[in-house]
Amino acid sequence: MIITFFTGRIKREHRRRTIITGALVAATFWIFRSFVNDYVFIYASVFVVGFSSVLMSIPLISTLFEKGEKTDTLSASMWRNIASMGGKAILYGGLLLFTNVFDVSFIIVGGCLLV
Repeated sequence: MIITFFTGRIKREHRRRTIITGALVAATFWIFRSFVNDYVFIYASVFVVGFSSVLMSIPLISTLFEKGEKTDTLSASMWRNIASMGGKAILYGGLLLFTNVFDVSFIIVGGCLLV
């Protein structure tokens, strides 16, 4: 809760840098997680990736909320949904192209993304 509180107090001009930092930290730990098999590192990476997801989500949501107050609320909601579901659609679409093991599950997940 303390991390969430201080992340919410980040100034408007530092939000973009905070989102990029959180994304790079999460990506770095996910890449290292595939190479390192130490249990301590795996548990620590869960904590760090959770922290970096807070660094990404709170500034993104607050920026979209401010844009929704200034312009159109429906457009802000649409952009938030595109941001949250667009990456998943690309990920699952790529996995569908490169793997043949989970055909049925990827079709189900892709259908769920469209709902």
